[in-house]
Amino acid sequence: MKQIDLVQSTNHTFSEPVRKQLSTQIGLSPEILEHMVGCAAPVLVASLMAAAISAEGNAAIFEATRSKEANPHIAEELVQLTAATAGIKDLETAGDALLTHATGRRVAVLGDQVAAQTGLPSQATHVLTGMVAAVLFGVLKHHLLLEQAHESALPAMLRAQLAAVSGRISDTVAQAMGFADASEFQRSIASRLGAATRAVTAAPEVAAPRQPVAVSPTAAAARSSSDVAPIEAGKAGRWAWLLFALLAIVLGGVFTWSRLHPAGGADGAKPAAAAASSRSVAATGSGGTTSVGAVTAASTVAASRPAAVAGPAVASQAVAGGSAAASTAAASVSVVPATASAPVGASAVAGSIPLVSALRSGEPHPLEHDTVPKAQLAFGASRAGVPMLEAVLKDETEKEKLLDALGRNAAAGRVHVDVRLDAHVASAGWLGHLDDLLAPMTVPGAALRIEGTRIELAGALAANASDWRSRLQRQLGPTYNIAVFNADEATTSATDAYLRAMAHIVETDRRCVAPDMAGVLNLQVIGFASSSGHVPASAKESLTEAAQLMKACADGGHPVRLTISAFSDNAGNADANLQLSQKRAQAVRDFLVSAGAPADQLTATGYGRAQPVASNLTAGGRFANRRIVFAADGR
Repeated sequence: MKQIDLVQSTNHTFSEPVRKQLSTQIGLSPEILEHMVGCAAPVLVASLMAAAISAEGNAAIFEATRSKEANPHIAEELVQLTAATAGIKDLETAGDALLTHATGRRVAVLGDQVAAQTGLPSQATHVLTGMVAAVLFGVLKHHLLLEQAHESALPAMLRAQLAAVSGRISDTVAQAMGFADASEFQRSIASRLGAATRAVTAAPEVAAPRQPVAVSPTAAAARSSSDVAPIEAGKAGRWAWLLFALLAIVLGGVFTWSRLHPAGGADGAKPAAAAASSRSVAATGSGGTTSVGAVTAASTVAASRPAAVAGPAVASQAVAGGSAAASTAAASVSVVPATASAPVGASAVAGSIPLVSALRSGEPHPLEHDTVPKAQLAFGASRAGVPMLEAVLKDETEKEKLLDALGRNAAAGRVHVDVRLDAHVASAGWLGHLDDLLAPMTVPGAALRIEGTRIELAGALAANASDWRSRLQRQLGPTYNIAVFNADEATTSATDAYLRAMAHIVETDRRCVAPDMAGVLNLQVIGFASSSGHVPASAKESLTEAAQLMKACADGGHPVRLTISAFSDNAGNADANLQLSQKRAQAVRDFLVSAGAPADQLTATGYGRAQPVASNLTAGGRFANRRIVFAADGR
């Protein structure tokens, strides 16, 4: 691959017209801006070099560069993009997101180092460093496209940047990147990148992309880009490849964070629960009454039901959304007969194409990994204000452990407990931490949810999230991911998982297999606005790509028949939710048809609040339940 001086190319992109325009917008002289860019570019390039010494970091850089946030036309568009304050803010935001994903470091961290070098206020350097990061990734993306470069080429390319950053890295900058000082960075980075180059080139090569079966209007309209000086354009014969590569980027731009939300929803949230004091519980099971105290516990057992595919990283089993009549003295257990079928509208692809969202772009078969539904637990207040604890566990033994822990918890006496048993969920590893997980129940207004190793802090806990996160992290250890649910992050992660999976399916001979197509579509988020039945703009591009693929399959004699099911959370009137979910399912179908999908291959149904895949007690759970589910139509 031809080499590029990323520092020089980034500096060149901030041309004199751009600097003059920025000067007008933000009130700094063109000379100061030139100096700031000259300081920021080497720091940012060095941060990429530091990240690329590991296979994971190298993959993250490649994914960020291939994502739609990286603009390969940045050189020709920068004057236009900096003409207004909104454009400058968009560049800063994109640069921060790209750098964070590629290196794990926020722009603010490196912006502080640039501020120290330039003497400019931190606020100004954060904005400008974010812009420089956006330009750097655009320049890098343009170069990789022209050179048809794979992820394995990155370490060597970044190793060649040492001369450009040499002497521009201070001790504090090096320390921010994990080195003892600037000398260690200078002394070791070349050899470590060399080792990374040998490691990635020794790995099995991923098969070259096959010719795409369909070109969406978005991809077909992709512009030919002039060279980003001083980047070499490459041979004229590469322009055909460039057009395809741009399509591949549209289809396959990726970030690595795992989406936690099922099907059409988003992040399944990061839930939790907690524990503290002691008391006793009374529970009535199918085999009789076990007298252990006075906690209300309405446990629902669904012993043998297969889990429905809920989304990207996990196929979450439904958690009861309602509440049974509670008694302060005893708890009744209702037994639900085992059923051999998944819930209506749920995707039936769990056995054929389990879904994963955290895969690197270099992995050859992102849809062939097995996933198992995770055990869940959530507590909070129901819509009626009743304190509730809901759980999905594997068997009676796990349920008894939970009830025993509740018996030791002083706050549990006023909590209505609803437990479902499902033999298909994974064993709840967090059961060994129940006293720690249930402790926050003593906080008025507390809510949290745990699914697998992900814990969502909600309600009153979210207001002091840093304190509770630190406390639970110490108690549970680094295996657990503890955070406040963020819908935007969940949506971004879900979209990235969808794009990666769609890029893969386009390249394989399974692109016209209905369960596989449904599985990929279930990775995305179709985030309808509140009370809206209109397909959001954020989902239109991905749905258009799917429609074009369906059309190509039908034209080739391999029609893909799908059902579209829409679900809601439990907020609001049940009948209104049912009607709105039908409207949303129909809106998705209508959009796909308008984008080219054959109308006779799509059906749409709304199910309202039925079949929740997570507890409605937290924001993340409700977000997970508001979803669109695609399933193969067996007609």
